[in-house]
Amino acid sequence: MPPLRVGDCAMNHAVTEHARIVTEIERLHSAWVQCELAQDISGILALCSDEIELWPPDAGIVKGREAVAAYLSGGQTRIQKIEISERRVRAGSEHAVLTAHFHTTFQVAGEPVPQTMTGSHLWVLHRQDGRWLVEVVTWRKTPRSQA
Repeated sequence: MPPLRVGDCAMNHAVTEHARIVTEIERLHSAWVQCELAQDISGILALCSDEIELWPPDAGIVKGREAVAAYLSGGQTRIQKIEISERRVRAGSEHAVLTAHFHTTFQVAGEPVPQTMTGSHLWVLHRQDGRWLVEVVTWRKTPRSQA
């Protein structure tokens, strides 16, 4: 085993701290998904900063808790399943970005057959009072292939 050098302990601490931050953000992301499945808008808002913004692909930017709550509760859609893949977190001590791919199955009121949507999303987060909060969520839909 090579001898320890000055800075090795600091480097190990930095790696451990980064892994802890990534785990915290992944848990927050998973909590959001669970809230979406439960249609728990207040649970989603509890994960957000006061300045939360949604940037949907087919509408204007939605800013602030009240507007986000209205946007999230305004549809006739019931999410049945969300599958997340290729989740990646890039984090510093105060700011982070999360990207992931999603495959969502949902039921539109009055429609007999569930639908699916695939795409990717990007989140911007910041740490406030020792806690990670979502500031921006944007997503894009993957176009359906032409058969």
